[in-house]
Amino acid sequence: MRTIDNRYKYADSHGGYTLFFGECTIEVKVIGFLSQSLLDKFCDDLGMMLGVIEWKYWGYYGDLSECDEKSPITQEILVNLRKRFYKKGCIAEAYTITHPITIENVVRLRKAEGLDSSIDNNLFPDRSQAIEFIQNVLSRIKNKSPNSE
Repeated sequence: MRTIDNRYKYADSHGGYTLFFGECTIEVKVIGFLSQSLLDKFCDDLGMMLGVIEWKYWGYYGDLSECDEKSPITQEILVNLRKRFYKKGCIAEAYTITHPITIENVVRLRKAEGLDSSIDNNLFPDRSQAIEFIQNVLSRIKNKSPNSE
Protein backbone atom coordinates (compact mmCIF):
# COMPACT_ATOMS: atom_id res chain seq x y z
CA MET A 1 0.00 0.00 0.00
CA ARG A 2 1.50 3.34 -1.03
CA THR A 3 0.91 6.31 1.25
CA ILE A 4 0.79 10.00 0.33
CA ASP A 5 -0.25 12.09 3.33
CA ASN A 6 -3.71 10.76 4.19
CA ARG A 7 -4.22 8.89 0.89
CA TYR A 8 -3.57 5.21 0.37
CA LYS A 9 -3.37 3.81 -3.16
CA TYR A 10 -3.13 0.36 -4.58
CA ALA A 11 -3.52 -1.06 -8.08
CA ASP A 12 -3.00 -4.25 -10.02
CA SER A 13 -3.12 -4.84 -13.77
CA HIS A 14 -6.95 -4.71 -13.80
CA GLY A 15 -7.86 -1.77 -11.60
CA GLY A 16 -7.13 0.11 -8.43
CA TYR A 17 -8.42 2.16 -5.56
CA THR A 18 -7.55 5.14 -3.44
CA LEU A 19 -8.54 5.36 0.25
CA PHE A 20 -8.63 8.82 1.76
CA PHE A 21 -9.17 10.11 5.29
CA GLY A 22 -11.32 13.25 5.20
CA GLU A 23 -12.95 15.26 7.97
CA CYS A 24 -14.65 12.41 9.83
CA THR A 25 -14.96 10.54 6.54
CA ILE A 26 -13.34 7.66 4.77
CA GLU A 27 -13.49 8.13 1.03
CA VAL A 28 -12.86 5.45 -1.57
CA LYS A 29 -12.35 5.88 -5.31
CA VAL A 30 -12.39 2.68 -7.38
CA ILE A 31 -11.10 2.62 -10.94
CA GLY A 32 -11.34 -0.28 -13.36
CA PHE A 33 -12.07 -3.91 -12.63
CA LEU A 34 -12.07 -5.12 -9.03
CA SER A 35 -10.54 -8.57 -9.31
CA GLN A 36 -10.97 -10.92 -6.36
CA SER A 37 -7.36 -10.34 -5.24
CA LEU A 38 -7.81 -6.56 -5.50
CA LEU A 39 -11.07 -6.76 -3.56
CA ASP A 40 -9.35 -8.82 -0.85
CA LYS A 41 -6.51 -6.26 -0.62
CA PHE A 42 -9.04 -3.41 -0.50
CA CYS A 43 -10.87 -5.07 2.41
CA ASP A 44 -7.58 -5.66 4.25
CA ASP A 45 -6.49 -2.03 3.79
CA LEU A 46 -9.86 -0.63 4.77
CA GLY A 47 -9.97 -2.95 7.76
CA MET A 48 -6.57 -1.63 8.84
CA MET A 49 -7.87 1.96 8.57
CA LEU A 50 -10.89 1.04 10.69
CA GLY A 51 -8.48 -0.17 13.35
CA VAL A 52 -6.89 3.26 13.77
CA ILE A 53 -9.74 5.73 13.44
CA GLU A 54 -10.82 7.37 16.66
CA TRP A 55 -13.94 9.19 15.52
CA LYS A 56 -17.07 8.47 17.50
CA TYR A 57 -19.18 9.04 14.36
CA TRP A 58 -18.09 9.19 10.76
CA GLY A 59 -19.26 8.74 7.19
CA TYR A 60 -18.26 6.69 4.18
CA TYR A 61 -18.11 7.95 0.59
CA GLY A 62 -17.65 5.53 -2.30
CA ASP A 63 -16.92 6.85 -5.79
CA LEU A 64 -17.69 3.93 -8.07
CA SER A 65 -18.22 6.05 -11.19
CA GLU A 66 -15.13 4.55 -12.86
CA CYS A 67 -15.54 1.03 -11.51
CA ASP A 68 -16.07 -1.65 -14.16
CA GLU A 69 -19.68 -2.72 -13.75
CA LYS A 70 -18.68 -6.35 -14.34
CA SER A 71 -16.56 -6.39 -11.17
CA PRO A 72 -17.63 -9.20 -8.87
CA ILE A 73 -19.03 -8.07 -5.56
CA THR A 74 -18.08 -10.69 -3.02
CA GLN A 75 -21.07 -10.30 -0.80
CA GLU A 76 -19.82 -12.14 2.30
CA ILE A 77 -16.54 -10.18 2.49
CA LEU A 78 -18.21 -6.80 1.96
CA VAL A 79 -21.06 -7.52 4.39
CA ASN A 80 -18.51 -8.36 7.08
CA LEU A 81 -16.52 -5.21 6.31
CA ARG A 82 -19.60 -3.01 6.46
CA LYS A 83 -20.60 -4.55 9.79
CA ARG A 84 -17.22 -3.38 11.06
CA PHE A 85 -18.05 0.10 9.70
CA TYR A 86 -21.16 0.29 11.84
CA LYS A 87 -19.42 -1.06 14.92
CA LYS A 88 -16.75 1.65 14.49
CA GLY A 89 -19.34 4.46 14.26
CA CYS A 90 -20.22 4.83 10.56
CA ILE A 91 -23.60 6.59 10.51
CA ALA A 92 -23.73 7.98 6.98
CA GLU A 93 -22.88 6.69 3.54
CA ALA A 94 -22.97 8.28 0.13
CA TYR A 95 -22.05 7.13 -3.36
CA THR A 96 -21.34 8.36 -6.85
CA ILE A 97 -22.24 5.50 -9.19
CA THR A 98 -22.95 5.74 -12.91
CA HIS A 99 -23.48 2.10 -13.95
CA PRO A 100 -26.92 0.57 -13.21
CA ILE A 101 -25.34 -2.87 -12.58
CA THR A 102 -23.06 -1.39 -9.91
CA ILE A 103 -26.09 0.25 -8.28
CA GLU A 104 -27.84 -3.15 -8.30
CA ASN A 105 -24.78 -4.70 -6.62
CA VAL A 106 -24.85 -2.10 -3.83
CA VAL A 107 -28.60 -2.59 -3.38
CA ARG A 108 -28.09 -6.37 -3.17
CA LEU A 109 -25.34 -5.85 -0.59
CA ARG A 110 -27.55 -3.59 1.55
CA LYS A 111 -30.39 -6.12 1.36
CA ALA A 112 -28.03 -8.91 2.49
CA GLU A 113 -27.15 -6.77 5.52
CA GLY A 114 -30.80 -6.35 6.42
CA LEU A 115 -30.74 -2.63 5.59
CA ASP A 116 -33.22 -0.65 3.55
CA SER A 117 -32.21 -1.69 0.05
CA SER A 118 -33.04 1.67 -1.51
CA ILE A 119 -30.00 3.89 -2.02
CA ASP A 120 -31.76 6.72 -3.85
CA ASN A 121 -31.12 9.11 -0.94
CA ASN A 122 -27.44 8.11 -0.89
CA LEU A 123 -26.61 8.60 -4.60
CA PHE A 124 -25.02 11.86 -5.70
CA PRO A 125 -23.73 13.12 -9.04
CA ASP A 126 -20.38 14.21 -7.58
CA ARG A 127 -18.10 14.07 -4.56
CA SER A 128 -18.87 17.55 -3.24
CA GLN A 129 -22.61 16.89 -2.94
CA ALA A 130 -22.00 13.49 -1.35
CA ILE A 131 -19.57 14.89 1.23
CA GLU A 132 -21.98 17.74 1.98
CA PHE A 133 -24.69 15.14 2.67
CA ILE A 134 -22.40 13.18 5.01
CA GLN A 135 -21.27 16.33 6.84
CA ASN A 136 -24.92 17.38 7.32
CA VAL A 137 -25.75 14.01 8.88
CA LEU A 138 -22.69 14.24 11.13
CA SER A 139 -23.59 17.80 12.14
CA ARG A 140 -27.12 16.77 13.12
CA ILE A 141 -25.74 13.98 15.33
CA LYS A 142 -23.08 16.26 16.81
CA ASN A 143 -25.71 18.88 17.67
CA LYS A 144 -27.82 16.23 19.43
CA SER A 145 -24.90 14.77 21.39
CA PRO A 146 -22.51 17.24 23.12
CA ASN A 147 -19.80 14.58 23.56
CA SER A 148 -19.87 13.16 20.02
CA GLU A 149 -16.31 13.94 18.95
